[in-house]
Amino acid sequence: MKHIFSVFLLLMAFVLMACSPAAKKVELARKVVDVAQYQLVYTPGQPTPETLLELAIVGADIKSVRGEIVGLDMSMGKIPLFFKENEQSQFVAQFLLGVCSDPDMFWQVRITVTKQDGSEQVLSDKFQALYP
Repeated sequence: MKHIFSVFLLLMAFVLMACSPAAKKVELARKVVDVAQYQLVYTPGQPTPETLLELAIVGADIKSVRGEIVGLDMSMGKIPLFFKENEQSQFVAQFLLGVCSDPDMFWQVRITVTKQDGSEQVLSDKFQALYP
């Protein structure tokens, strides 16, 4: 009986370890968010601090794009985004997020799209960065 109880406890320990947050981690290759008539494409889809990240703007009639990222949970300054047009006529920026004391930090991206006719449209999206 004592042996069966020990095996049961060992089995339960393995089951609980399989349910740990590390086991639940799912890495998204990219995340697409629709904002107005544009799409924001985050690569990877689940951003982590101090990892090279990419943000692409997909849409028609874009002349240029500028933007920044700011921390919502705490002041982390402004992270400027420098967009360049690629071969697929997408505007892409690469950036890094700083490490914060909050392991589930929320950030906001603010983007100004200048259209071919010179008019501007401001886009905004909130996303979460998680420690790995």
